[in-house]
Amino acid sequence: MVIEVRPRVASGVLLHVFTGEKEYLTLYTYQNQVVVVVNNGIREFSTYVSPRQEICDGNWHKITVIRDGNMVQLDVDSEVNHVVGPVGEAAQNSSSPVFIGGAPDSMLPHSLHSRRGYTGCMRNLSVNESPVSFSKAALVSGAVGVGACPAA
Repeated sequence: MVIEVRPRVASGVLLHVFTGEKEYLTLYTYQNQVVVVVNNGIREFSTYVSPRQEICDGNWHKITVIRDGNMVQLDVDSEVNHVVGPVGEAAQNSSSPVFIGGAPDSMLPHSLHSRRGYTGCMRNLSVNESPVSFSKAALVSGAVGVGACPAA
């Protein structure tokens, strides 16, 4: 998954994908860190990147999340970190709901350091190298600009 963001606030949920009863992927920012949290049905695991440039510097930042089985890699402006979680079945449900800019509180993992909605702009979301229309999101919440974005 790849997305470009230009946050106006340092903490907020970028997106949440609910893939099963206990399976999810949440991408969020927290105090200049970009964090990805995954639960593959066995347990939760996460990794983060603290970019050299402030995340709220008025520039666009490219975030890439690669999930391959129990490995998750997070790339923010070419700075990379990864984590290996417990071995389990990879979720294959392509019709999972995607929540942009936040999600209902009851669906978010309790472990998140920030549960607030995202404030800023997003563009160029793609999953498995296929562009995704923001209009197909289950919910766009928070102060998220997905069509046009004012100049910084």
